[in-house]
Amino acid sequence: MNIAIDGRTICQKQRGMPIYCDNLIWFLALSRSADQFYILINSGFEHNEPKNDYDRRLSRFRALANIHIVDIPSDGFMVWEQWLLPRAVKRLGIDLLHMPANRICLTTRVPQIATIHDAMEWKGLLFPKFALSKMRGWVYSVRKYLYVYLQYTVGLKRLKHIVTISGYSQADIVASFPATRDKISYVYHGLPEMFANLSEPLPLAARKHVLMLGGESSHKNPHNMILAYASLPLALREQYPLVIVGINPVHLDRFTRWITEQAITDTCQLMTWVDEEALVDYFVHATALLFASVEEGFGFPLIQAMATGTPTVLSNAAVLLELSQGACEHAAHNDVAGLAAALQTLLSEPGYWIQKSAQMYQHSHAFTWDSSITKLSSIYAHKVLCHAE
Repeated sequence: MNIAIDGRTICQKQRGMPIYCDNLIWFLALSRSADQFYILINSGFEHNEPKNDYDRRLSRFRALANIHIVDIPSDGFMVWEQWLLPRAVKRLGIDLLHMPANRICLTTRVPQIATIHDAMEWKGLLFPKFALSKMRGWVYSVRKYLYVYLQYTVGLKRLKHIVTISGYSQADIVASFPATRDKISYVYHGLPEMFANLSEPLPLAARKHVLMLGGESSHKNPHNMILAYASLPLALREQYPLVIVGINPVHLDRFTRWITEQAITDTCQLMTWVDEEALVDYFVHATALLFASVEEGFGFPLIQAMATGTPTVLSNAAVLLELSQGACEHAAHNDVAGLAAALQTLLSEPGYWIQKSAQMYQHSHAFTWDSSITKLSSIYAHKVLCHAE
């Protein structure tokens, strides 16, 4: 069987959705060695990483005999998805197209499956924000709004099946689009390889800091998490400085302003992008992870914390409670005092920390790519291809 997968995210910064797509492609190709995988990329996209960076990832994929990298360069994502992609799919004789990053090809008759990670983009359309400063920006905003609207209202109807990434996301998508109820399944992420292959967690004595990831968008809730950390007693902050990793350099000034306003610059370290090896090290040596998003479709940092036995303070976001199964401290995303109290408990009670660390590590075994791919392969076979015959 010839399977095409939209692999454009391989060329982009590896966080969140790109990590999902990278692992999905790799483990599918490993487990389905009789199938041929055509990975469609776009080297012409302006927001790609430098070519030298993503070439290393492409070389890894090319090492598998059943993976074929197909570059379709274009500077426009709409043209790529609706004109260039379907032409390539037809030329390559594709039997199944998988779009794994919240996008759907509206212009192909090839059986198609899409991973829709959550309903946040759709819900954002209900309160659109159009650029008003310049006519060109306004036109682009309206054009993109209409395009995304069609992705959901038309595209979801054309899919053979929808994959999403949690029970919460499945329920949220079905609530917005009841007609999808009988053609949607959730498949949890597995752990990225570098986290899946770690030795047992380090003890408390080897832990050095409180870790937070540097997502800047409002649903990531960074400001409230900084306020929560700043509320800790000075002695705890000096013992466990806050390390914020993965800040987009464009937004570094914003984080600098926040920590300056709270007078915690002496106990806070700001880091922009880091490679996966460095990220693993930050998790391994973290005393606690602060991860209090307003909303998530899944929450990769949570299962990464599980793999390293790092106790975590969560928000009450439904999916985080679903995945953590009682293993984590949590409070409302806007309850700064509650988040601070939960964090202080983890940092100041060694016996409780040891209990939570063991609980987190044990729970990490539920998130493997072997089980994810087994379920996804079943969807390919029974819900998509059998209906196409």
